[in-house]
Amino acid sequence: MGKAGLIALALLAAPAAAAEVPDTALLTAAQPAKIAEVVRQLGRPGLLETDEAGDPSIATGFGGYAGRIWFFDCMDDGSDCLGVRLQVGIGTEHKLTLQQVNAFNQEKRFATLSLDEEGDPILAYDLSMMKPGISVAAFTDSFRLFDQQATALVEMVRAAEAAEKKPPIVEVVPVSRK
Repeated sequence: MGKAGLIALALLAAPAAAAEVPDTALLTAAQPAKIAEVVRQLGRPGLLETDEAGDPSIATGFGGYAGRIWFFDCMDDGSDCLGVRLQVGIGTEHKLTLQQVNAFNQEKRFATLSLDEEGDPILAYDLSMMKPGISVAAFTDSFRLFDQQATALVEMVRAAEAAEKKPPIVEVVPVSRK
């Protein structure tokens, strides 16, 4: 095979680069693939999947831990969603107190911290993305703010564990969408 044939073969085998989504473009929750592309543009995983209800979801990460973007208020076939939830859960030996959770929620805006049935912290941020949509820049700001708050949660958990001389965070908690 000649040089031209090798180049053509290489071009066919290489995945096509996705076009960058500009900051001024509008995003709606009805565009999960476009949202996943923006997440990848932020340097994070953006694996588009489908949850147990048939709605889209995006596997990604926040604060150094696996997280997910859940899509809400979708049609029965998983299309035309109206909003998303950025979410991360941290499995830990040290269980936060309600006072710690309340203090976090009073200090941090937008995201909400709660405890799951095992007492592990779950941080969530709901974002309305109905038509006409929000700009990529606004979504990016929300994503980065949530990531900062997830990092603050990890630091809070690590400090609490160190104070009790417990082992560090042991696992990521699988989080259901409800």
